[in-house]
Amino acid sequence: TGVTWSYYPVTAVFFLWFIMLPAGLGALIALGLGRYFPLFRSKWAKLALLVALLALGFLAYRVMVSIRTLPAMTEIWLRGILKRLAFARNALLPSYWMSEGVLALVKRNFFRSVFFLLVIVSNALMLLLVAYHFARRSYGRSYSLAQRGSGRRRRGQWQLITRFINRLFFFLPPEARLLLVKDAKVFLRDPVQWSQFLIFFGLLAIYFFNIRRFYYHVQVMFWRNLIAFVNLATTSLILATFTSRFVFPLVSLEGQKFWILGLSPISRRVILWGKFLFAFLGTFLISEGLILVSCAMLRLPWQIVVLHMATVMLVCAGLSGIAVGLGATYPNLKEDNPSKIVSGFGGTLCLLASLLFISLVIAVEVVPCHLYFVRQMIGLASFGWWLALSLLIVLAAGVLAAALPMYVGIRAFSRMEF
Repeated sequence: TGVTWSYYPVTAVFFLWFIMLPAGLGALIALGLGRYFPLFRSKWAKLALLVALLALGFLAYRVMVSIRTLPAMTEIWLRGILKRLAFARNALLPSYWMSEGVLALVKRNFFRSVFFLLVIVSNALMLLLVAYHFARRSYGRSYSLAQRGSGRRRRGQWQLITRFINRLFFFLPPEARLLLVKDAKVFLRDPVQWSQFLIFFGLLAIYFFNIRRFYYHVQVMFWRNLIAFVNLATTSLILATFTSRFVFPLVSLEGQKFWILGLSPISRRVILWGKFLFAFLGTFLISEGLILVSCAMLRLPWQIVVLHMATVMLVCAGLSGIAVGLGATYPNLKEDNPSKIVSGFGGTLCLLASLLFISLVIAVEVVPCHLYFVRQMIGLASFGWWLALSLLIVLAAGVLAAALPMYVGIRAFSRMEF
């Protein structure tokens, strides 16, 4: 558009001040939740929150239904979406100030651009000032309420989790099942862990359930196969991030009380295999359902569906073995922060090994699946040999990725002194 050189630094200034607005608003929301959320424990408060969520869900459903009858990815469909997002062009919203200021800069209307920049700066400073004064008055009280807790023990909830784990891992000794119950409680009591889990896999679930809105299922089989493999790779990469972030520190998080495990009447081999099964089943149940939804939305042949489901099972086993085995080989018992544990040598090695394993599995399976859809051009025997060979390689890679790190981890864990 022939903008002058000043466009780029001034636009950077726009963005730097613009992000102060959501930062200040986010700080106010966080402080408000910390101050008033402990009070939202009565039945009426929970009912009001549920009604608000249902109202938002109903509005979102109305928007989706209103554009569902229009052909997707067309000009009419796009105009329908933009029409329902027209509220974002309100002159009182910061997005309007930002867009108008940048567009005025493109048109070289510097006075209008500076005007909107000053509007953003003044509101950002005001919002940060309000957040500062609110924090000064409420932060101490909020911290005290957060540390105090509700004063009521959620016995029913934990008993349900205990019964579920005891029935799911019935083949393990009772002592090992108690350790799995402890790991599950630690995971559920930390909002940082389960919230990231819900965000990652929740976004994937939303995408998979809306695949048909992009009419991928009516494409030729080549593109459907390609999209299915992209979905499989994405799910596997998120699983690698999840196991490296949350499963790898399981052994290290025992921390200063690790000597209790050393004196407990439980085989160390059983302890590690219990953690492996806990990680494997936790990731398998979620990822298997997501891949099944992806394949169903793309209307893939049953052979490819079975292949992808088997691949996810092997990926979950391999990633769980890598995370648990390397976590036992490179523990950091002096650190209680999972982020710092993961950022060490062992966590980095775990992530790199997981990515290498996923790359091998996906790369090996691409060739036979491509041959499956061009089998008219080659002999059936050739296709059968390629498919059998790739499946054997994937199976060997999954078993090796699960068994080898676990073997090394069990040896290191058994020799560890407390």
